[in-house]
Amino acid sequence: MPLDYQSVYAAVARWEGRVKAFFEMQEKREEDAWESLHAWSNRLEPLAARVAQAVNALPYWRSAAPAGEPLTLAADPPEDAEARVAQAVVFAADGSQIEPNPHASVYFALVNVGVVAMARGIPPRTHVASVLWTPDELAARNLQVSLQRDLRERAVLAEIVEALHTGKPPQNWAQWENFAAGFPAEAPLLALTDGPLELWGAKDEEGSDFRKALHAYLESLKTLEHRRAIAAGFVDKPHANLVIHLLGLALLKGEPTKSDAQAISRGDFPLQGVTDSGLFGRLLKPGQRSAVFGLASQSRKDYTDDLALHFFYLNTSPNPDRPNIARVEIPAWVARDADALATLHAVLLWQSRRVPQIPYPYILHRAHEVAVVQREERGVVEDWLCRVLVASGRACSPSAKQQMKNLQ
Repeated sequence: MPLDYQSVYAAVARWEGRVKAFFEMQEKREEDAWESLHAWSNRLEPLAARVAQAVNALPYWRSAAPAGEPLTLAADPPEDAEARVAQAVVFAADGSQIEPNPHASVYFALVNVGVVAMARGIPPRTHVASVLWTPDELAARNLQVSLQRDLRERAVLAEIVEALHTGKPPQNWAQWENFAAGFPAEAPLLALTDGPLELWGAKDEEGSDFRKALHAYLESLKTLEHRRAIAAGFVDKPHANLVIHLLGLALLKGEPTKSDAQAISRGDFPLQGVTDSGLFGRLLKPGQRSAVFGLASQSRKDYTDDLALHFFYLNTSPNPDRPNIARVEIPAWVARDADALATLHAVLLWQSRRVPQIPYPYILHRAHEVAVVQREERGVVEDWLCRVLVASGRACSPSAKQQMKNLQ
């Protein structure tokens, strides 16, 4: 069936009557945010105190936190960016998944992680790691497949970095020597993923799948930290308004109360609708990064010491009229290391300029391409599993609902 175009167009027409007033209000709020950013740029201690008070008042409070650099910092790429890129070895991992489908012929799940390695003068190299959960394994647990995908992305990067340092190939990696050959000795190693560095999932009770996955995830981060790899999560076109929430605290007349923190969290405050992307799109020239901020969130109790979560904003666009703002999440061991931060800055810009007019890191796009499970590949896995079911005397066919859909 087509859309009910009449109803949709009527909604568009109503929006047309409101759009001018909406953007006028947004421009006023954006100017208020801009003024607040500059007014509090060097007042880091009292602003950090307000963040701490908001965290104490509201357990799920989430915002940026000052981390030592002025709020209005706009740092140019390092002068020796080319030399840093020439020395670095960059690894990126991205994952795709097949969610369990009760209407499919067989109930299973799969995670496929694609890895790409790049260094100057060496052609890109790829690797794929796949994990399958069969029906009996799914019956024994409530599997969060996307959680397992994120966990395995970081785990495979940690395995690569550990293997390069120890000289011992990762398990079940037959082509390791071909993958790792020729990388410069003692090169800075970067481990990148698309999306937040913070592991997402249903944060339930101790002993749950999420807590077990989080424990394994933190072990991977500790491996990367031990080997001094430069770990980062790259968030393109971010929607979380972490700095705007911070400025919401700055606009309060006094110490934040629980009701103040709740109001800001639900968007009921003077800067409602203003975005971090808009704010830093105005501040950052092409190639510049913002100040590094701490991340005040519910996860802070898990990511401690050198694993504490930080982030900065980066304008990856070469076009001064069309900024492209990304949030780059990093652990504390990178945030506190000026040399590592400069290398990450240089490498992300190098990668974001490889495809003309598309300021997104090429290596992350390539990792996504490697990870995608094609329909034909899914069909092969289903066929293999169905053969086992049929051989054991079980039926293997989609639900009646799925059969009806297949007629379309």
